[in-house]
Amino acid sequence: MDFDEFEAEALKLEPAARARLAMKLLASLEVVSDEQNLQLWVAEAERRDAAWEASGQTGEPAEQVFQEARAALHRALRESDVDVAEGRLVDGDEVLKDLRSR
Repeated sequence: MDFDEFEAEALKLEPAARARLAMKLLASLEVVSDEQNLQLWVAEAERRDAAWEASGQTGEPAEQVFQEARAALHRALRESDVDVAEGRLVDGDEVLKDLRSR
């Protein structure tokens, strides 16, 4: 059985069984030495870089991304007075003032 077949079979498991399998797989990674961990992360970074280069896509400046994220957050806060993280009602204008002051 190759990896893709194994993955497809694992995804057919019930959620509790998938969670148990995930925990065992994650625990098995804990025996990786610091050097092995570094090598794995370097390989992953190189893989991602190669995939990005091969995609032919261009990136966006970070400032533009942050501005768009802030605008989306501000829109969401204006539309709702619920603080999702705290699960309580808040004054959206107060949150916006706090964001602007940072």
